[in-house]
Amino acid sequence: MSLTLNSDNLTLGVRRHLEANQNRMAQVTERLSSGLRVNSAKDDAARMAIASKNGAHIRSMHQVKRGIADGMSYIQVADGGLSEIGQILERMRELVVQASTGTLADSDRLAIHGEVTQLKLEVQRIAETTTIFGQHPLLESINLEQMNGPGGFENGVEKTTQQSGIVTYARVPAGTSNFSFDIDSKSVDDDIQLFTRSGQHLAGTGFSVPFDPQGDADIVWTAGANNITPGNVDSAFITEANGYFAAAQYDAAELLSPSSTDGSAYDETLSNGLAVNETEYNNMAIKYSGDQNNNELDGAPTPEVNRGNVSGTTTERIEIDYVTEDLLISVIGAGNFDATASWGSMPEPLPPEDDLSILTDITADAGTTIDVAHKDASAAGLSLGAVSTKTLEKAQVSIEKVENAIALVAQHRTYFGAKMKGLEAQSNVISTRIENATAMQSRLVDADVAAETVELSKVNILMQAGMSVLAQANQVPSLLMRLLEG
Repeated sequence: MSLTLNSDNLTLGVRRHLEANQNRMAQVTERLSSGLRVNSAKDDAARMAIASKNGAHIRSMHQVKRGIADGMSYIQVADGGLSEIGQILERMRELVVQASTGTLADSDRLAIHGEVTQLKLEVQRIAETTTIFGQHPLLESINLEQMNGPGGFENGVEKTTQQSGIVTYARVPAGTSNFSFDIDSKSVDDDIQLFTRSGQHLAGTGFSVPFDPQGDADIVWTAGANNITPGNVDSAFITEANGYFAAAQYDAAELLSPSSTDGSAYDETLSNGLAVNETEYNNMAIKYSGDQNNNELDGAPTPEVNRGNVSGTTTERIEIDYVTEDLLISVIGAGNFDATASWGSMPEPLPPEDDLSILTDITADAGTTIDVAHKDASAAGLSLGAVSTKTLEKAQVSIEKVENAIALVAQHRTYFGAKMKGLEAQSNVISTRIENATAMQSRLVDADVAAETVELSKVNILMQAGMSVLAQANQVPSLLMRLLEG
């Protein structure tokens, strides 16, 4: 080996190996301190790309699982409210059965009716106050704009040339006071019809009118292209598009039909401009005047029912003291009319609530959500408005109505229970997927601590040996100096 002054060839190789070992020690130390084998793209670019995507999926799946847990909480709150409503209905059934016996006096039934009324109010309160995440799971939203909404009525201002037909013309919200609705059908047979959202026909002209030997439907229901008959009323008129509950069915048991003031089977004039017939439903005092242009004697031996188009008898009116549940108004016929609505107070419109959609996968593709619909368990939604014990007959009829409400609550609870099972299953699926994805992530980027510890020991020994050899190599220049001194 030659000895040179300008190049220290002896230490160059030692320093190169020492630097390499130092880099290896830094890498091993980083892996052991972070627990990761891949700490940057330079460690393994392909694995880093795969691990980044997989890690994002894992975090998303954890969020999906939290969302599922929130959905389960939503259902538990709804079921808890239904449970309390079910207990109230059981007590209500006990009361109507008690009032159905002939041994009670009318005063006793009135006392029982007071408790029944309070129980209906409590059902309504529970449905309204059962809330979670800003939602009301026991109140079914309605997409039909209420009467004072955008494009609706101004208080006391007439709207002219309105089209009659088999649609809901206006929705009167619960909480409205001193309400009245007038129409002038301008010599065409258009009739006001008042309904609850459960399909209870409260005022108007039914399918079989008084004094009609043939029992034909009022002409307005079949006028023009209407073609509404008892056979298709539920499918063609009592629909969700018209604002009715999904399970609503036509019911005329509480219908306030027109009465006669002149023997012609129908009111033909308002009494001092006011509605003359009156009934009570769900603590609402309802007055109605109509059908003023449908039925005339006209010299015939029997009334000419359904003839319509009687000039000079075209005004109709509804009055309600206080609206206790949402009501739907239709003006049935095939003509034009002018309408005026007025009220003392009316609640401001509220935006409809969408059904809850719970994501069960990291994508939003079809089939990756469980939708939980609102189920109306309000007094109106359970058709409790007609439940009464004021008379023996009403009490006996109310037994079936309460039983139907109990059955409907059971259906709602079954629906929510099925949704809960589905969410639990999806939660288990997500847990398994998280477990498998986490194991994959570990295989991709986690450091093998045992292997890295062995590597650290090896590199540490090489570093120490390199330092020792470098120290020895550094003695060569001193030997060269001795040679020059000699």
